[in-house]
Amino acid sequence: MLCARALSAQDSTGTGRLVGRVLYQQTTAGVPYATVTLNPGNVSRFTDSTGAFSFVRLAPGVYKIRARQIGFTPFDTSVQVLPAPAVTNITLRLKHVVRLAQVTVRAKAPRECTNPGVPDSTVDPALALLFSQMNENIVRMRILMTDYPFRYRRVDDFIERENGHADRRVESDTEEGQSWDDFSSRYEIGDVQSRGTKHGQPMEFLRLVQFQDLTERAFEDNHCFHLVDDPSGLERIDFRPRSSLMAPDIEGSVYIDPEKFIVRHATFHLTRPAAPIHDWSYSSTFNEVVPLVPIVERFHSVAIGYYPGVHVDDGRFGNYSFIREAPVDPTVRDTLAGAATAKTIAGQLQFGSDARQCPMPPPQLIVEPLVGTILAAPDSAANPAWRTAARAVLSSILAHLEIPSSIDLAAMGYAVPASATDAAGRGALRIAPGIFGRYSVDLHRAGATQDVRINSTSLSTEVDSAFVQAMRGVVSDRLRGETIVLAISTTPPPDTSLSISFAHVQVPSWLMTRAATIPSAAAASGDTASFEFIVDDQGHTVLSTVHHVGSPAEMDPLTEAAQDSLSNRTYKPAMVGRCPVSQVATEKFFFQTR
Repeated sequence: MLCARALSAQDSTGTGRLVGRVLYQQTTAGVPYATVTLNPGNVSRFTDSTGAFSFVRLAPGVYKIRARQIGFTPFDTSVQVLPAPAVTNITLRLKHVVRLAQVTVRAKAPRECTNPGVPDSTVDPALALLFSQMNENIVRMRILMTDYPFRYRRVDDFIERENGHADRRVESDTEEGQSWDDFSSRYEIGDVQSRGTKHGQPMEFLRLVQFQDLTERAFEDNHCFHLVDDPSGLERIDFRPRSSLMAPDIEGSVYIDPEKFIVRHATFHLTRPAAPIHDWSYSSTFNEVVPLVPIVERFHSVAIGYYPGVHVDDGRFGNYSFIREAPVDPTVRDTLAGAATAKTIAGQLQFGSDARQCPMPPPQLIVEPLVGTILAAPDSAANPAWRTAARAVLSSILAHLEIPSSIDLAAMGYAVPASATDAAGRGALRIAPGIFGRYSVDLHRAGATQDVRINSTSLSTEVDSAFVQAMRGVVSDRLRGETIVLAISTTPPPDTSLSISFAHVQVPSWLMTRAATIPSAAAASGDTASFEFIVDDQGHTVLSTVHHVGSPAEMDPLTEAAQDSLSNRTYKPAMVGRCPVSQVATEKFFFQTR
């Protein structure tokens, strides 16, 4: 479904401009980070967090346009782009793919491949559906790596392994790479393992078949695909080459999240290897550089030759740096650097007692970062060595953190301007479920963790448990004997030098009817301190969430006094439409020393 119209505009370039939004079918809510492709030209863009996109400097004429997103059915149509000064506006609507209620999967894929090719939806609709979503993952990866080029750092640890001996690290290697190089060569039959010369010497070459090769026409035409049951709970597609293919080739499996349809990891294995290679396998795990855009994060390669020993390559990718732009909306609080890889979490609002029966207005999906910050006393914050050690603690927590891919959130965050124009004075506010909490870890004299505590609960047992477990793995020789306080929030702090983005949180967002209202109080004087806390949908303060803003102290007399004062107050709760909701609030208290 679409609608298009021409808008007047001032554009002296003499070329056309196309703007639009991708929306959920039959709603006004945008589909964030969908892809929109124009032909001729094969130019692609990601929509922003509101579903908006634009193409500029287009030659006037008719274009084919395709909108797509993981978990949705692609939508194709045509649009007439008018010459400047007109701006062509278009709305595209996507509908969710329909999951089959009853799906039969194999316990094991057949060994023989006699009917290769793309799965037929009339023969195996479940496999065809999952195969199409695998294809969508690859399309999004290609768009990211070619239309949003970036540089990255690859680190390889080369290890030799022999029976009866400990693993021996041969060397470590670090090199810089460019995203577009990963698509410079493509899969070809008979080219997986080949012989040639290098520097005048005979060599054996092994072409690394990767995830993005699986939808190459040559690969599809020469491989069978099967939906296979897997104990991990992930959807699994097995593939293997046609049985008549005598040359070395690739078989393996792709594992896909059953809820979000995004690829989580993939395995590859060399079939019919030729000397001097006896066996070779390769596995890769994926992260999301922006929501629902997979990219390889780590890989593990094991090669066995006709000579002693097993050769292992453990590799990882990082330090992503986009050359022109990152595919994120700069007006939305998104990744701290705009390009930091982080897991995407689907967050849903868990309504309180009264709001449960209240019909909420239609939401708009947005993506926000879950940021962790080490709180430092002034003398520690001024010490470069201390700050370096604190950043290492953040990296350690991130490495051990395992948050579920879908969580229920109990409270709204801070209300923010609904758009740049609203920030300029219109006054409309947007609000979304947020995550806020504090945790502390005691390090004993040896530098390892002695105790972990929840200072201010996030009101999500899944989030609290994940951070407590991750902080139990903290080790720091530089900070031994100290207590480290971690604050987490979906509102980035003003100083990000002691912060790290733990995850993306995709949440519904609403326009507010009213923010949580602070009750009137008599004028006061004295020293001040600010406290953050959650006001529930009944207007009561959740005392276990009260904490002193900016203070690394776990609990101090001021916090206790603030809790006493808040326990006697009743707020007007935040409202979305006519529904009361919980919300994070902050208030400044006056204190007098007696």
